Amino acid sequence: MSLASRTLRNSALVVGARALAKVGVFLVVVLLWRHLGDERYGRFAAMVVYATLAGVIADLGLQTVFVRDVSRDRTLLDRYLGNLLSARLVLSLVALSVVSVAASARAGGWGEEWGGREGSWDRWDYVDSFCKEHGVKFSDGYFYPGLVQKHFTEKWYDWHFKTYMHFDPHAHMPYYWCEGHGVWYPVSYIEK
Repeated sequence: MSLASRTLRNSALVVGARALAKVGVFLVVVLLWRHLGDERYGRFAAMVVYATLAGVIADLGLQTVFVRDVSRDRTLLDRYLGNLLSARLVLSLVALSVVSVAASARAGGWGEEWGGREGSWDRWDYVDSFCKEHGVKFSDGYFYPGLVQKHFTEKWYDWHFKTYMHFDPHAHMPYYWCEGHGVWYPVSYIEK
């Protein structure tokens, strides 16, 4: 096998493996997002960011320098490996400290004055006056009594919830009809 054909074959394998990995990551993210919901997926994503930050701080390019220098001169392997492991241990402690501070800042009361604490924003504070005038306030927002609601703008069948959804432009979210109660509930209520 010639050098050109080996190079082409290896390049195709690398590109194919990377493409397959990206598709796999995309599918996992979609499944996680659907399973965890908004709030828990947000927490998961924050932890992934913290872990990535810790990995960057713990390495700082030392792995690349190690591979480059040892591939040039194999006699440096023992000395460089000891230095690499010692440096990564120290950098891992630094990374752990940084991530701990970042996580405690997010979980603690840091930033409360600008609304940075979880749960400080309520989407129901920003609905139109139409909701407040024609809807009934309850624990999950506003519901509308009566089947006929002319303000809904779109209708579709949701395969996940197995019901028809209607979009309320005043509450900025989908609603569904509850035959048993005779009211329109926001989609946030169906998820409970």
